[in-house]
Amino acid sequence: MGRICGSVVNGRKKAPKKYRIIAETLSKWFDENAEMLKVATGPGILAFLPAGHFKAITACDLSEEMVRVANRRLKGSGISNLVFKVQDAYDLPYPSGRFDIVLAANTPM
Repeated sequence: MGRICGSVVNGRKKAPKKYRIIAETLSKWFDENAEMLKVATGPGILAFLPAGHFKAITACDLSEEMVRVANRRLKGSGISNLVFKVQDAYDLPYPSGRFDIVLAANTPM
């Protein structure tokens, strides 16, 4: 735990700088027992990067194709605390307070 998982992102050694800054900031603000919900995750960049720091991350997107892409990246990554789901960010099945942080970055919400 406590690491930024950048090697999974787009097969690159480094993720785009703005995403690394967000992930590094999250890892400073929340301890390793925190759970995160990432809505409108797209291909999962902002779910993968902080995965080494959080206890669990649930990442959702309305697009089945984006979740498929993210799950392909997840397979074989060695990351076991991250799950991708097809879900509508405006109609989530989670009770209020279920997650320590809900992140909606890079989305027109």
